[in-house]
Amino acid sequence: MQISIQPLVRTLTIGSTQARVLIVPPCRTPQREPLLQWVAPLVSEDFLLINRQGSTISQTKLDGLHVGVVRNSVGHELSKRLQGVVIEIADDEINNARKLAAGHIDVWLAAWNSARYAQRQAGLPLPMLQRGQVLLRCTTYLAASRDFPAASLAPWQRALEEIRSDGTMLQLAKRCDIITPTQLPPPALKH
Repeated sequence: MQISIQPLVRTLTIGSTQARVLIVPPCRTPQREPLLQWVAPLVSEDFLLINRQGSTISQTKLDGLHVGVVRNSVGHELSKRLQGVVIEIADDEINNARKLAAGHIDVWLAAWNSARYAQRQAGLPLPMLQRGQVLLRCTTYLAASRDFPAASLAPWQRALEEIRSDGTMLQLAKRCDIITPTQLPPPALKH
């Protein structure tokens, strides 16, 4: 077995074109459904608009705002539905973290845990990020190329089910500081 860390675009291309490849952790969306085999769910994730802490930008009036996304990501697909925004494409989320901190983008559209990880990798403080409007809630998966033999996937499915049922998955999520949507406080009621 060979393990390789690749950029998102390359990972999805490899997964949809090469034989016997496992991919962690793409979100399962209608656009990606036919590209991969969806082996086992991992964690729920929110794709949302992210501001700098203390920003007064209204996320309900997006006209003219510069929105940072990663090329060919779920965030990129979601940004195409936003009316009147300027889409700023980056090769990775670390670049978007730096752009948001420097004021080169107004908001960042990404998975919350990916944004938090990129923020740390960029050496920027987590409290600088402010959650905004959730545009999509999806589940990340262990996925496989379409031609990956089902018999070879069964042990992976059993192992993931076992670590989910014995609590190991939850312990790993805590150790990696993964925040699932169900762990977040409910939104404040507006009067």
